[in-house]
Amino acid sequence: MKLLTSGPVNKDFADGELVNWHLEIFNNSNETATTVLTVYTLLGLTPPVEIGSTFGEINPGQYVFLNIAIDPNQYEHTLPVIEVANDDILVTLYGRNKDRKQITGAVYRFSELIEIDGVVTKKTDKKK
Repeated sequence: MKLLTSGPVNKDFADGELVNWHLEIFNNSNETATTVLTVYTLLGLTPPVEIGSTFGEINPGQYVFLNIAIDPNQYEHTLPVIEVANDDILVTLYGRNKDRKQITGAVYRFSELIEIDGVVTKKTDKKK
């Protein structure tokens, strides 16, 4: 499994506040794979706190999408983390506004995501 992230994202954009993380997933492998989207809030000098998590089990050649809603009044900075089985699971991550439209500047293609070792939380530490 690999963990990918865009890095920390602020809620404010010219196209509106970020209220939803939307993940598009295509399984380009020969095996069924599970992809997990988890969003954390960042509160300064404390460890990230999970806002929500969802997953999709995807057959070869299948496409699915996942969503996690965010309350912009409660969460100023978020950190989306995507867990993929391998490089054949292709993803695009979108931050969306209240009209469910993608926000310019909050669209992250697979090649723009950064691989990380883990997030400082009990959830990801257990998977190592």
